[in-house]
Amino acid sequence: MSCEYHSRLDHIARYVREELNEDEQEKFEEHYLGCDACLQSLKFVQKTAVTMQHYGASIFAPQPIRHFVLSDNWVGAIKTWWDDLPISAQWKSAAPAFAMYLLLIGALSLGYHFSSKIKGHSLPHESDATLSGGTNTGFSLQHLPWTIAKESAGDTALFNRLTAIQANYQKQQYALAADRLVEVVRDFPGSNDARLFLGINQLHNDQTPEASANLNEVLKSNPDDDAALWYLAQSYVKESRLVEARQPLGGLVKQKNSFYYPKAVALLDKIKKLQ
Repeated sequence: MSCEYHSRLDHIARYVREELNEDEQEKFEEHYLGCDACLQSLKFVQKTAVTMQHYGASIFAPQPIRHFVLSDNWVGAIKTWWDDLPISAQWKSAAPAFAMYLLLIGALSLGYHFSSKIKGHSLPHESDATLSGGTNTGFSLQHLPWTIAKESAGDTALFNRLTAIQANYQKQQYALAADRLVEVVRDFPGSNDARLFLGINQLHNDQTPEASANLNEVLKSNPDDDAALWYLAQSYVKESRLVEARQPLGGLVKQKNSFYYPKAVALLDKIKKLQ
């Protein structure tokens, strides 16, 4: 069955910018978890967005116009060199047209190459996590929005520190965010919010055992924390602990959270196919 999103990179870009309505956002999230081609397209659009955010200004900054003027001596030297070449007059007259022909063929070939890449969805992508038995599932950790919980907003000092670190997370500076969150957890040991975000950033930073430990700590005091359940399942998947991953995913399915439910169902289905 063909995919309705394959040729709609504009739709995927609107999803990344969160410009779709809530139903469309959820519909595409549920779709790309089961569609490897759309998942790779999504990664490409996300990477492009991050690149433009950081380097767009310098890439498209106006460049000073440089004027080069060839002196008469240079023009004469080039003409003399051309006239002295041991090539027949017929070939010399045809050379400019032949050079333009080669340039046109090169431009068309380059355009066809990139067009084929896009149409075939052979887009740049991150390495997907490999589960037990070395089977590639198409699983990859998503960069989801970081929302600071209401209980953290009640503590001004805690809220201000989390808000500052939230900027690092949005820029995908996971290592820096994790280091700063370690200090917040030390200063606010009772904050599940800080420990949850520490685990999430550690997971993005490939500190998987540390992430699992912090996420389990969150679930000890709040067993129904949907974000902690989701990221704990992903940490188990990254460690190829598939049997253990099923438990937090099952908890999410029971909760039927509109955001995590389709993601949990899709990931459970992939795990079942591998076992």
